[in-house]
Amino acid sequence: MQGSAHRPQRRVVIEPRELEQLLRAETLRLARKLLPNGMENCGYYEIGSVAGDKGQSLKINLSGSLKGCWTDFSAPKGTLEYSGDMLKLIAITKFGGRLGDAISWAISWLGLDGLDPARLATERATAKRAAIAADEDQAAQAEKRRRNAMNLYLSGTSIADTPAERYLISRGIDLRAHGMAAPGSLKYQADGVYCMEVQRKLPCMVAAVTNIEGRHVATHRTWIKEDGSGKADLKEPKKALGKYQGGFIPIWKGDHKVSMANLPKGTPILCSEGIEDALTAAIARPQHRVIAAISLSNIGGLVLPDGCPLIILAQRDPPGSKAEASLEQAIARQQEAGRDVRLAFPPAGVKDINDLATKSGAQRNGW
Repeated sequence: MQGSAHRPQRRVVIEPRELEQLLRAETLRLARKLLPNGMENCGYYEIGSVAGDKGQSLKINLSGSLKGCWTDFSAPKGTLEYSGDMLKLIAITKFGGRLGDAISWAISWLGLDGLDPARLATERATAKRAAIAADEDQAAQAEKRRRNAMNLYLSGTSIADTPAERYLISRGIDLRAHGMAAPGSLKYQADGVYCMEVQRKLPCMVAAVTNIEGRHVATHRTWIKEDGSGKADLKEPKKALGKYQGGFIPIWKGDHKVSMANLPKGTPILCSEGIEDALTAAIARPQHRVIAAISLSNIGGLVLPDGCPLIILAQRDPPGSKAEASLEQAIARQQEAGRDVRLAFPPAGVKDINDLATKSGAQRNGW
């Protein structure tokens, strides 16, 4: 008589995307499990860091299209601990970032181990439907933000004779003195733009952020003082509204008056992080195409025409700084894409090209 053989427990196989959707439904319970010292506050579960420190800088969304997504606003952008989903949070808090171990733990925590095939199929179908619905909702929310951002820009006025123009002049950028019209990408919001930091409207210069096809993808905001004598006294006087990754602020077309997508091969593109450096470069080198990328990390992700060298208008950041590391990463990403990347630095002792302009005029220093 043949005895019954021991059958090993069947290993549950479920895709990380499906698993994450199941974890989203348990966001609060999971957050309390992983980071028990946190607390609920205004739709978020808050704690100091992924290490469980006291504080509120790490925020986990408990509802809406971003449910289960988290950000630690005290961690450097681009690092493992800065942001992610609940599966990533499991990996960081329990397994040193190892996703495979996190997947196994999550399957067990959700009680999916040992499920019969029919029940497992039901759970996977539920996860798939949730993933599709979340993607659709996220896409709808992103399009809504994009349209709001575009409307904010379109409702602005010319910067001529406004605090925005006076602000640029205070930064050594007097376009009219050089016979140049202000870029159409820049406008002024006479009624002000709401600023969360002070919870009221402030005078604001807005800028269109477009992609290579010319589609408006986001709007950049620079809050300024009422008399235009400088940026507003804020911790963050500059912010982007909308998803700007891969896009840029078109500052100056140069000799080729065509769209970015139709720029002839071999045409160099001058790119700075901020608007002020880009405008300074346009005054000094009006024959060149000039854009602003908003952030160093976005320089690496810029989508530009093939065959056009990228000249990064770099700042003199301290050696070993996070900014220097971000610049190196941006260069590497563009080079990996096959692009010719070059750097243009201001003279020693000068922070950036605009700093050079405010001191003595970049165009007179042979920049």
